[in-house]
Order: sequence, then C-alpha cells, then structure tokens
Amino acid sequence: KRVVLAGTLATYGTTTDHLDETSPLQADAPLYGITKLIGEKVAQRYNALYDMDCICLRFGTVLSGRKVTSPGVAAAVATVFSSATGEDVVVKGVAGSDRRHYVYYKDAALAAVTAALAGKTEHDLFNIAGGADCRASFEELAATVRRHAPNAGKVTFDGKSGHRGTMETARAARELGFRPAHTLEQAV
Repeated sequence: KRVVLAGTLATYGTTTDHLDETSPLQADAPLYGITKLIGEKVAQRYNALYDMDCICLRFGTVLSGRKVTSPGVAAAVATVFSSATGEDVVVKGVAGSDRRHYVYYKDAALAAVTAALAGKTEHDLFNIAGGADCRASFEELAATVRRHAPNAGKVTFDGKSGHRGTMETARAARELGFRPAHTLEQAV
C-alpha cells in the first residue's frame, strides 16, 4: 500500500527559474506552500522511520471548472473561468502578468493514480504539471478563455502574487510513467 500526498508549486515561492525537485525553495513561499512542505517532510520522515511507502506530488496550478470558495490562486483561476459567462470580473490577489505552470485536473488525477499504482521508485517527490504550453500568465489564461467563449466578459486583475517557475516533470515521466494528456487549450 502507498500513500500519495498532494503538494503544490507554491512550495517553491516566487521565482522564474526552471524548477526540478531539487530546486531551492525561496524565502517568500506563502504559508500555504510552507504547510504543504511540512506535509512532504512528515511523509519523508515516515518513509525513513517506519518504512512506509509515501510519494509526494507537487502540482502546478490546477485548472478546473469547479466552484472555489477559498481565497488564493485557485479562486483567481475560477474567477478567470467565470468570465466565460459574459460577465466582467475582477481577479483579486494576482497580477495579470503573473505566470504559472498549469495542470488540468484530469491530468492531476491521472498523476495521483499513476503514483499510487507505480512500482518501486528511486525518489519520493515528483513535480506534476502540464506540458510547456501550460506555462502561461493569468492574462494568457484569460485570452484562452476568450478564444473558447468569444462573448466572455472583461477580466481585470488587481493584485500581485509573484511568478512561479517552470516545473520540470522528467522525473515523474521516468519513474512514474506520467505524461500530461491535455494542452492548455484543451483544459480550458
């Protein structure tokens, strides 16, 4: 049996760097990212002390059409998507130029199942994100929504949250067999 722990790109903090699982964490990581890092460390400690089989997945910003009631980046993504109804929206807490590496929720779910069913792995931490085309700014995400919903409302951004780097997912491909199946266009 294996435990799969969901982590986050936010653990890395604000950076424009190319990020693999050994990349340094920035001092400005948000509390959300820090709490996820603590979960990773607890899982790794359980692996060492009790020979448990725990795998940690650091997900990029997840794209889904689900309703979000919590604040933060998930709410920002949901607000951008809600513009597809034709209503003008204000996205709080992020700047339109802030870049994220997105992953479609179906690919995130596939990664979790793939990690749960994979054989023995060399590592216990894996980045999970979409392909290179899934690295985009919030403005580019809004433009993608407009391409699919030409009558989408105007999207205005009123914050700054900082860039997140490009997630390297080669380790997940090599050890778990995970490869994202959806482009940004398909996810939207």
